[in-house]
Amino acid sequence: MDIAQYLQPLEIIKLCGEKGVAVDSVDASFMIWLELNAQIEPFNNAKVRQAMNFAFPQEQVLKTVFQGIASPLNRMHAQYLSRFYRQVLDPSADLRQYLSGDRNDS
Repeated sequence: MDIAQYLQPLEIIKLCGEKGVAVDSVDASFMIWLELNAQIEPFNNAKVRQAMNFAFPQEQVLKTVFQGIASPLNRMHAQYLSRFYRQVLDPSADLRQYLSGDRNDS
C-alpha cells in the first residue's frame, strides 16, 4: 500500500481515473492564509480588512484553484477538530495540572 499526501487538486483528479488507484480523502486542516500587516495603512482599519474579506471570491477560489474538492474554513479550526475543543480552560486553573492531563474532562 502506498499513501500520498499533500497532492495538488489536479493531481488528485488525475489519479481518480488511473487503473489500480483508489483515491480516498478526509477533511484535514491544510489551510492557505492571506496575511495582512494590520499595523500599516490601510490595513490598520478594521473596516478595510472586513471589506477585503467580503470581497474575496471564496466560492470562485474553491471551484477553480481547488477544483471543487476543498471546503471553506468558517471557524478558527477545522470542523473535524471540534471534538478536541470541548473543554474550555478555566483561566484560574493551574496550567501545569491541565497540561499534565491530570484534570476532569467532564
